[in-house]
Amino acid sequence: MRNAKYVKETTFLKKEKVVVILSMEKKEFLPVKQLRGKQHFNVARIYESKKVLDGTVIMEEYVEGKNLDDIIRKSGEEFSLEEIIEIGIQLCDGLRFLHRQKYPILHGDIKPENIILVGRNPIHIKLIDLHDCLCKRDDVLLKSFRGTRGFCAPEQEEGRYVDFCSDIYGIGKTLEFLQYGVKEGKGKKRLLKIIKKATAINPKDRFVTVAELQNELSAILYGY
Repeated sequence: MRNAKYVKETTFLKKEKVVVILSMEKKEFLPVKQLRGKQHFNVARIYESKKVLDGTVIMEEYVEGKNLDDIIRKSGEEFSLEEIIEIGIQLCDGLRFLHRQKYPILHGDIKPENIILVGRNPIHIKLIDLHDCLCKRDDVLLKSFRGTRGFCAPEQEEGRYVDFCSDIYGIGKTLEFLQYGVKEGKGKKRLLKIIKKATAINPKDRFVTVAELQNELSAILYGY
């Protein structure tokens, strides 16, 4: 979807900041329509979408905080193994919410830049950039390139069919990005094993669902 994006304050939300996206799509975007007004602890809200002359205006929650890419690359901070796993668990939780919609929604662009650290003690993250998601209808797999090279799945880069496992690949690459600097140990070895499976080249070799991936991460954090 071609779009323009900017941040503004709006009286519509009692002067709160929102991300305003002008989409060139004149037809209301199904993922946006499904998410409008819904809430999840780990997903930015879609407040409103309106048709205008040039397309559709989408109002997405402006999430205060730094994205994970800026925290690592610009601030030079590192996360502990426990923090990384908690980030992964919450990311999975947010994607479970998207994947369980009536018409399952694929984010399609999971990467550190699209994950905002809202709080660190305790860890709280939110997934943003929902205006350009993909929607899976009637069990038909989608054929489209969306995403960021280095984080999106090979099938996305090659314009092949994508599914839930494509988002799982993005989670794996994000965890891989975050784990550099973590000391070697049993926990890290288990995490690297999970990352390897999540980022398998063949989608059939990855975790089948984000719930399965989430359970594996929880097993490290809670020692079972």
